[in-house]
Amino acid sequence: MNSQSIHAMNQESFPECRSQFLGQGVVLLLWFANIYDMGGGFGIKYASFAVALLYLTLHFKPFPMDRPTSHLFMFLFLLWPVLALLHSLTAGAELSLAINQMTAFPASIVFFLVIQSVRPHYALSVFLYTMLSLAVIVIALYLLMWFTSPFADIFMRMFSSEAHGYIGYRPFGNIFMPNVYLKATLFLVPVYVYFLFMAKPIHALIALLALVVAFSKAGFALCLLFTLYFLLMHRGDRRYKAAVIVLFIAITPLVLGFEQFTEELLRSLTGEAETAQVRIGYLDSLYTMFGENPVSLLIGQGPGGVFYAQNLGAYVSNIELDHLNAIRKFGLPWFLAFTAFVLTVSYRLFRSQQAEERALGLALLSLFIAAGTNPVLLSPTFLMFMAMATDFYWRRHESVR
Repeated sequence: MNSQSIHAMNQESFPECRSQFLGQGVVLLLWFANIYDMGGGFGIKYASFAVALLYLTLHFKPFPMDRPTSHLFMFLFLLWPVLALLHSLTAGAELSLAINQMTAFPASIVFFLVIQSVRPHYALSVFLYTMLSLAVIVIALYLLMWFTSPFADIFMRMFSSEAHGYIGYRPFGNIFMPNVYLKATLFLVPVYVYFLFMAKPIHALIALLALVVAFSKAGFALCLLFTLYFLLMHRGDRRYKAAVIVLFIAITPLVLGFEQFTEELLRSLTGEAETAQVRIGYLDSLYTMFGENPVSLLIGQGPGGVFYAQNLGAYVSNIELDHLNAIRKFGLPWFLAFTAFVLTVSYRLFRSQQAEERALGLALLSLFIAAGTNPVLLSPTFLMFMAMATDFYWRRHESVR
């Protein structure tokens, strides 16, 4: 190979390297913003997508899918949501609310296009370790609040807006206990599942502890469920399984020590807890709404649509039963197609020979289940994770390090 050929190759590779380097920075910004500012209270979340759009104008790469799959992807995440938006606006929905509730779809497409410039494993690693840093902060902040540290007061003021979640003291029985529940807390469930199946018990333990101190009952219950599957059904190293059992035995006294947490968990499972009663009330209200207006079951009310919650005596636009909320907004046919898409990606990853892909498939499944217990199923963060898992499958040959 002569010097002119080498020079030509360098000329071609430099723009590619620059594009990948900038892409890595944008992916890092997107994950950081949509995890630490999931509710948009700081405005970083919106700025990150503006940066991503600017990046795409300079470094655009096409979809890696075949044509039928890309058409399905665009139908589910662009065409149908836009039609649903027009439907809700025609029916009198509030414009700002309607747009706010459907922006997750174009945001996920923007993210999907951005990650074409980086290796699939990079986008996954950024998500995992950004979430792990959040878990460490949740645990540390909980401990600081126990000891009434002035640093805890600083964080409580910084995250005082409901857009960030809740940081404060909640009554449990006759006592007040620290409660650190940030918007992205439920996304610790797939982090735990991924690290559990990737034989990284310390990482998994950090995610699990954060869910416990956040009093995430649904999150902890799902982690326990996937741990039982891992111990009973998963083919793995017996020594590692023994280590997982030891870790759970070690953490059991801590969980049981949170007497209020265990009582609330049991009350939630039996439907006696206050939050469970609220969800049951939503279920009754949705049943009434679909009975009175069967057409809404097929085409949905659209983003921004409201319905009367009998248990609250008020009209609401979001509920914590997010699978049913998605049906209410976009209709049952769309939700079935959306669910089939998610489960297909999860199953194909799970059937892979690569441990990392199997772990990601189970992580996606766990998140899909967890997201139904809080209004995060149609959030940018969930759809970004799903887009990342989809990209990981379609470009899995690039994920080998």
